[in-house]
Amino acid sequence: MEEAVVVMGAVLAALVLLSGIAARSFPKGARVPMQWGITGKPTWYAPVPFAVSTTPVLAALVFALLVWLPFVSQKAQRDFDNAWPIVAGIFLLVHVVHLSCAFWHFAARRQADR
Repeated sequence: MEEAVVVMGAVLAALVLLSGIAARSFPKGARVPMQWGITGKPTWYAPVPFAVSTTPVLAALVFALLVWLPFVSQKAQRDFDNAWPIVAGIFLLVHVVHLSCAFWHFAARRQADR
């Protein structure tokens, strides 16, 4: 379990680092797309601080739950051993995809403005 906690901490640190880089890179006062429709156009936006902190905060809450659950039951310990790498990987993947799509959105808008 100690290894899992260290890896989840590293994933959380990576999420925070990516968020910090993105926050500095987005245009000043921008509203970041948070969801895209079937046509590929954003359907709602959020201010930069909310947009870049959503995934790290959710990850921290889920990681804390994953660490706490094994203390509750033995079955939770077995489930934890199987689940944490998948959960950590999914959070990292989702955050990278979201930030990449947001960067793509801003680049496409700059091209359209030319």
